[in-house]
Amino acid sequence: MLCYDDFIDKTLLRKGAISLELISKKQLLAETGISYGQLYRWKRERLIPEGWFIKQSSHTGQETFFPKEQMLARVRAILEAKDRYSLEELAKILSPEAVDVPLAPRELWEWGEIGPDLLAAAEAAAPPTGLSFDQAVLLAALWEGAQRLSLPPESAKDLVYQALALASPLPLRCAEGSCTLFRCGGELTLAVTGGERPPLFGPAVSVLDSRPMSELASRIKMKYTARFESGPTAENRRK
Repeated sequence: MLCYDDFIDKTLLRKGAISLELISKKQLLAETGISYGQLYRWKRERLIPEGWFIKQSSHTGQETFFPKEQMLARVRAILEAKDRYSLEELAKILSPEAVDVPLAPRELWEWGEIGPDLLAAAEAAAPPTGLSFDQAVLLAALWEGAQRLSLPPESAKDLVYQALALASPLPLRCAEGSCTLFRCGGELTLAVTGGERPPLFGPAVSVLDSRPMSELASRIKMKYTARFESGPTAENRRK
């Protein structure tokens, strides 16, 4: 399934060119227990991107829908954190802006963002200073994709080396993009795209998994923030 991140090409969505599971506003409110007022306040406070509010025709006229997986994850994150942070602080945490604090691969594993197979490869490949924010988000996306595809450990490890090399020279702004796993010529590899559209490949390429990284980035940023509010510093935790 090809998914979009903060920006959704609604023209392609209406034409059926994009497969995206949606949830209606009514369903969202019922499933999460939030109110109409909360939803639109969070929108005004920039906790929920404008691009996630998708207007579509329905049998009752026009109805608002949302990308289901992303929206449910975002609402859960807000509900879990709203008593610890102000809405302004939450907006900064949930924004796509990267943080400049290095992260040890073991911390990603402790937080459940990667598994033991990826941990070993990440510790072997990570720079001595730790992972950048882009690298951390990309590894978390890889782990989710590897689990969904039931990739053998060796294949997943190969992708770790590719990902860390890809996110090393320049900032990728992974929080605003998607991670796509695909096969080309029998080789398993990945692509990171930002902006509105996931990659478009020719028939020789087999897309296996494509996922937006905004919620992964927000989740990791919350854990970054919590790390400095309670518990030892990153330097001490690595000792």
